[in-house]
Amino acid sequence: MKISKIISILTCLAMLIACQKDKEPLPDTRKTYLTRITTGEAIINFTYDSENRLVKEETVYPSGIYPTRIVEYSLFDDHGNARRVTGYNATTPDNRTYQEAEYDSQNRITRRTTLFNEGGTLVVFRYATYAYSGNFIEKKTFDNAHNQINESVYGYDDNDNILYERNYNERGEQTFRRNYTAHDDKHSFKEFLSPFSDWKLQIGINNALTYTNTFPASGGGSLIINYTLVHEYNEDGYVTKTTTTASDGGGSQHNTYQYEKW
Repeated sequence: MKISKIISILTCLAMLIACQKDKEPLPDTRKTYLTRITTGEAIINFTYDSENRLVKEETVYPSGIYPTRIVEYSLFDDHGNARRVTGYNATTPDNRTYQEAEYDSQNRITRRTTLFNEGGTLVVFRYATYAYSGNFIEKKTFDNAHNQINESVYGYDDNDNILYERNYNERGEQTFRRNYTAHDDKHSFKEFLSPFSDWKLQIGINNALTYTNTFPASGGGSLIINYTLVHEYNEDGYVTKTTTTASDGGGSQHNTYQYEKW
C-alpha cells in the first residue's frame, strides 16, 4: 500500500474519532441554587448576586394575611459570609430592623445581634450566641440587659443530620423537644440557607423521614405528636417536594422547592 493511501486512511480515521467525541455530551459543570420555596401560606424567593452570593429573600403571602417581607444580605467578608441583614415590610420600607453577625475561623456564626434604628442610631434589641462542641450547637438568646431569654440545643450525627432539638425558657425549663429518627440519602436545601436563619440549624444535610415533637401538657405529662415526611427529588437528588403528615389528624402540609443552575 502506498504511503499516501496510508496517510489518507489515518487522517480519515482521526477525523472520525474527533467527530465522535464532538457528539459526546459534555459534563454539566453548572452549580445548583435554590430559587423558591412554596409552603402552605407563603412563597419565598431567593436572589443571588453576580458572585452567586445570597443577597435577598422575599417572602410573599398570596392570601394577603401579612405584608411581603424583604430580607437583604450585605457587608460580605472575604469568605462570602454576610455580616449584616436588613429586614423590612414592603408596605413600610423605612421601618427597618438590622442583624449583624460574627463568625469564627471555621466560618461558623458565633453571634447574631438584632438592632433597631432609634433617631438615626442603631441600638441593640437582643443578641444570640452560638457555641460548638463536637456534634452539638448551643444557641442562647439574651436581651439588651444581658438577661438570658431562652436556649436551644441541637444535636447532629457524623453526617450532619440533625438528631434532636431542645428548647428551654429563661428559667432553664424545657419547653419543647424534637427527636429525629430517620433520614434519606438525598440532598436537603440546608446548604442554600443563610447562617442567619434558624432554619439552617433545624434540618440536616439529608431529609428527615420521621420525627416526634413533645410539648409539656397543662396539668402535667406531655403532648406527643409524630410526623411522617414523604419527599420527591429532581435528577440531581435535591428535594423538590415534601409532604408532612401529623399523627394527631391535623392533615398534611406540602412544601415545594425550585432550583436553577448557572
